[in-house]
Amino acid sequence: MIVVHGQNSDSLKVQNGRIFNEISGLTAYYFWQEDNDGGINANGVTQPYLQNFVIQMHLKHRYTGILKQEELISMTNKLAHNPKWSPENHYPIYRLFHSKERKVYCWLNSEDATKTNSVVFRAVGGIWKTVIHQSVLYFTVDANQITRFSHSSDSLIANDLNLACASNGHYKVMRYLDASGNCDSTKVFAYNGQDLTESIRRNEPNKPVRLLLLINGYRGPKTNNDPGDGLLTQKDRYYYWFKIDNRFQELLKPAMMYYTDGSFPIATSNHRNRLRFGISWLRTKLTPKKQASKRVYKRLTERPNPTGFNERKHAGRLAGEVFLSSRAQFPFSPEVKDTLDIVSHSMGYAYSLGFLEVVEPFVVLRTAYIIAPENASQDAFDWSKFAHVWQYGSNLGEPNADPLREQDGIAPQVAVKGITQLPPEKGCRLFLPEDWPHKNFVDSHMIYSFDWMFDRIGKGELGYVGNY
Repeated sequence: MIVVHGQNSDSLKVQNGRIFNEISGLTAYYFWQEDNDGGINANGVTQPYLQNFVIQMHLKHRYTGILKQEELISMTNKLAHNPKWSPENHYPIYRLFHSKERKVYCWLNSEDATKTNSVVFRAVGGIWKTVIHQSVLYFTVDANQITRFSHSSDSLIANDLNLACASNGHYKVMRYLDASGNCDSTKVFAYNGQDLTESIRRNEPNKPVRLLLLINGYRGPKTNNDPGDGLLTQKDRYYYWFKIDNRFQELLKPAMMYYTDGSFPIATSNHRNRLRFGISWLRTKLTPKKQASKRVYKRLTERPNPTGFNERKHAGRLAGEVFLSSRAQFPFSPEVKDTLDIVSHSMGYAYSLGFLEVVEPFVVLRTAYIIAPENASQDAFDWSKFAHVWQYGSNLGEPNADPLREQDGIAPQVAVKGITQLPPEKGCRLFLPEDWPHKNFVDSHMIYSFDWMFDRIGKGELGYVGNY
């Protein structure tokens, strides 16, 4: 329940020629301005971000005021990611002091993305319109170097590149016409702007790489109404991991690290609301330090919340779809099975189960590092499909368990469902060391309390973080 400020992981270099977007989502956004003949002006086509929302202007009622392209790009992004503009939330004072944005948002409509597509904002004569297109946008450039939008498709077609295949991501295809209007040459670009033309001409397939995914948990009460959006990023945009991500990176050496957000409202947790959380914290605080009777452990909030858990699990499936659309953006690569390590913390555990259900057929699962999972006994994955599964946290329910005051009260710990059926060398629970400092209701749960995973567990020991 505390927002931890740590350090952003630096961007990693692309290895083996793979294409990685800094932010990956199902919907690609394009902005451009064109004249009455369809010619795109000197500003060209702007491709600022991918989202998991389809945001467009109302079909019947359009904003007719003067609006710069940069303003519209910024406002659309805020509508997707600023909970203060969500129709489900009400922030009247905030909106009162942002009158222009409020006026624009009245003309925008936002829906959750369910498939890979593109949203095009285009201004004709200064009036902005939106159109939903498929994942590949085609443009023509005539002999006078005037660019025009042609059409969209779910396939990549370029005869001069011997290219004809279904799209597996977002692309832009530029067709250059000669004076007679015939196609003279073609270039293909990934959404992030990388020119793929020569790689396509040489028919270079992707090579499998090792990837690491980190799924954070609850980001704190200030962001309670800002649930995870399903995006995959290459940076810790919420400063959540407190350098723990760097430790994983150093030891596992992935070709790329991804982050996704598993934070959801406290209503989806076992506490169900802040009042219950506060009562549990207070009752624990009033318990004598060394009290470890079975009766006092009932002061922790252990009653499951299956509805909230399943809501987060279902949301994780969206991140899985985004992962599949972003991991191998190259037109006709053979099916590549990357190796995946996955780290989840707290609420991120439920989120990881939905994610795994989607991606499991397409990857090689290596190790699951499950840190202080919330409601861990509610549901599970087929853990035998991993090489190793390690759960880290407090020792609630174990013989000689730590006193109540030292237990994780944010997410009272139980064994991950199914982990006890694994051979110990393949998967088991690991507990906070007996002499680890600051073990209490809050600190025993927070990600900054898990350096011992790296400092106290050596190579060859159960729970070791690294390559075997």
